[in-house]
Amino acid sequence: MACCAWRDRDVPRSYSVAEITTSQTYDRGAPKPGGLNDPRMGTMDRAVRCPTDGASVLDCPGYFGHLVLAQPMFHVHFVRSVLRVLRCVSYHNSRVLLLPDDPKLAALRRVRNPERRLAALTALCQSKRACEHTGGAQP
Repeated sequence: MACCAWRDRDVPRSYSVAEITTSQTYDRGAPKPGGLNDPRMGTMDRAVRCPTDGASVLDCPGYFGHLVLAQPMFHVHFVRSVLRVLRCVSYHNSRVLLLPDDPKLAALRRVRNPERRLAALTALCQSKRACEHTGGAQP
């Protein structure tokens, strides 16, 4: 499973050369500072050098900017996988719904492809209505 968030919220900002504060991209034909095309993130004009590294449009690698959001956001790409994982773990203790000595779980450990392994685990856990460890009902 891929990690979907930074452990330290300051990491993205440390990579960033510009905070995006406006949705405007240009101001009178020039890239707007603080906008989506902030010049500090790299030049797009052959006649202008990058203000971050002084390189030309051909030599500048481009740089990251960051956008501060008012609320946490879900990455749409991961929602399905997260839901599948949540359906395989106990609501009460966050353990896998199958017992550790279950032969079906042992067989799953041999599946190398993570997507196939999760799909097979989801299929096995689909019929579980209670936690095998505590007996607590699954919502």
